Amino acid sequence: MSACVCQGLKKNKVVDYDDDELDVLIIGLEGAGKTLLIRRLQSLHNPSRKVNPQTFPTSGTETSEIACQPHPRFSKIWAREVGGCMAPIWYKYYEECRSLLFVMDATDGQAARTAADQLQALLPHESLKGKPCLLALNKIDAATALPRSELDSVMGLPKLMDMCTGRFDVLEVSALEGKNDWAVLAWLVEGKESRQSKLQPS
Repeated sequence: MSACVCQGLKKNKVVDYDDDELDVLIIGLEGAGKTLLIRRLQSLHNPSRKVNPQTFPTSGTETSEIACQPHPRFSKIWAREVGGCMAPIWYKYYEECRSLLFVMDATDGQAARTAADQLQALLPHESLKGKPCLLALNKIDAATALPRSELDSVMGLPKLMDMCTGRFDVLEVSALEGKNDWAVLAWLVEGKESRQSKLQPS
């Protein structure tokens, strides 16, 4: 069985993720809701697990296991969250990821512009070529959420989609209320299925 070798900043810390697992990199500005979204995804196949809405900024990296049962070929997804404060070194984690989930605060126009700048900088990166990217517009349930048409305009969404050499999708989500959480998980699972199909011998 082939393996994806994931290396963090410390060269002596190496984690092997085999083909029964998926490494998705989750990034975004501080306060975008990355940690809460992960908790929400973790609760989908564990209804008794309560989702604590209180979070603190991720100052480093956090690796979480997300169940995707019942699935005939794999049972879990590994998600690595890298804090917004680490944006200058996000690129160190691009090579190890199989897909990218970028979380954005849909209530903040300035954050949307900053997020767009970051995406324009990272999408052409050599280590992300051909990899699928999901842009999650979080907090869409908030009264202060910007209209989708305004978000698309502020971010220059068509340009971002053209810059991505892999699949690029956008979902409106609410990590707090659970809006489209199943759709996010389905996107991750579909990416895993696509990758496994490519690995099957012809």
